[in-house]
Amino acid sequence: MKNFVTSDLRTDEKMNHAGGQGPMYIKHLLSKEELNDKCGLYAEVTIPAGSALGYHEHVGNSETYYVLKGHALYNDNGSIRETVRAKSPSRLTVLNTA
Repeated sequence: MKNFVTSDLRTDEKMNHAGGQGPMYIKHLLSKEELNDKCGLYAEVTIPAGSALGYHEHVGNSETYYVLKGHALYNDNGSIRETVRAKSPSRLTVLNTA
């Protein structure tokens, strides 16, 4: 079993990701090999206050967020929500308004 406290986890910084604004940080909790082609990404994603993940499309998969701190707005196919669960297919953006 992987120890997430002591493991050397890769963190990527993305600027203006998918046409969004500002930085976001992706800490990969599982590697591509550990995902075994069963999932595209399993990560802790940090979107700082004022930053946004741009509007993008999901076809044949979904994206789930668990908000730990702050307030986020979620655009699911043009409907603004605070719920962070995408439909498939869907286009979405996430904006941290804190």
